[in-house]
This record gives sequence, structure tokens and C-alpha cells, in this order.
Amino acid sequence: MTQQHTVLIVGGHGKVALKLAPLLTERGMHVSSMIRSSEQAEDIQATGAEPVIADVRNLSAKDWDELLQGVDTLIWSAGAGGKGGTENTYAVDRDAAIASIGATERAGIRYIMVSFWGATTRAIPEDHPLHHYGLAKKAADEALLDSKLEFAILAPTALSEEDATGIALHSLEDSQAAPERDTSRELVARVAAFQAQSEHLPNAILPFCDGEDAIPEAFGIA
Repeated sequence: MTQQHTVLIVGGHGKVALKLAPLLTERGMHVSSMIRSSEQAEDIQATGAEPVIADVRNLSAKDWDELLQGVDTLIWSAGAGGKGGTENTYAVDRDAAIASIGATERAGIRYIMVSFWGATTRAIPEDHPLHHYGLAKKAADEALLDSKLEFAILAPTALSEEDATGIALHSLEDSQAAPERDTSRELVARVAAFQAQSEHLPNAILPFCDGEDAIPEAFGIA
């Protein structure tokens, strides 16, 4: 990966994204982080990234095409976060994500999706507060799986603020069952940075949680 590799993080002010941006800049990448409010710009600049102010819910195909000019890898770390009700969940986590996938296909660049454990393999009960979020993420992940992109779908278990110690990488079949361990947001950021730096993305869903293995070894790099 060259020093000029350019990454656009969508959802730049999220907890994972704020940990991710410095990891990418430390690796010599040029990082832009998309945020909705100029009030968040200072936090983005503190990570070494360049703030880009845009609302994913309102972007046209032309807007996306312009945003992706010169970008090599898009990392989707955006989410409604339960705010704005069901309509907003679908607008951000499904519709905007799928729009970004289409734009990334048009641009011919790489895509890293931050998803969650079991998004495509486990149904969330209808009476669960995350039911609609699960449906939205499943639709976005399936759109990426059906695309012609070079991609990685990160599927961590429930997120925590613990320090990252190591990774336990699982199979897709494992993600059909309830997870036994949480995943630190720092680990998600480190996995995303590792994938962004990789010469090729795996074109696969990557279920993982906190564990004892080093990230390179877990992904088969000694």
C-alpha cells in the first residue's frame, strides 16, 4: 500500500471511527472523515483526518460520485444509533449504505463495511429493540455481498470500551449462534485499519470478537 492511499470514513464521528482515523494516518494514508455537523470538525482534525461535512441521508448519486473522486477505499462506519426512529434507521443503515455501495461500484474502489455479528445469519426477534436495525444492516450487507466490489464485512460481537488485547476470528457458521465474548471498539478499529492496509480485501464476512491472537496471524500473515 502506497503512502498516497486515500480512505474515506463514513460516520467519522462515531466511536469506532475516531479510533480508526489515527491508525490510518499513522500508516501514511490520507484520511477524510464524513460528518454531519461542522461542530464535529475539530474532533476529526485531532485524529489527523480531514473533515468532510455531508449528510448521507441527503446525498444524490452525483454527490456520492464527487465525494469518491480520488478515494481508494471507503470504510462505512455510520449508523443511526437508534436516533430518529425506525424511518431514520432504514434511511441511514440501509438506504444510504446501499447508495454508497452503488457509488463505490461506479468508482471502482474498495469497500470495508462495519457490520455486526450474525447480521446475515441470525434473525433479531420482532419484539427486540434492534429488530429494524438488524433488517437494515442485513439488507446493506447482502447488497455488498451481491456487488462486484473488492470488500470486507467486519462482523464484531457486542461492542465495549475495553482495551484491545487480541482477536478471535470465527467462521460464518459460528455467527449463527449467540456470541460468548464482546468486542472492544479499539479492536474493530484495528481490524479495519489492517484490512485497509492490505493489498487485497477478502471478499468475505469476518466474524470476530476479543481474543488472544494477533491480527496479522489471525488473517494468515506471519
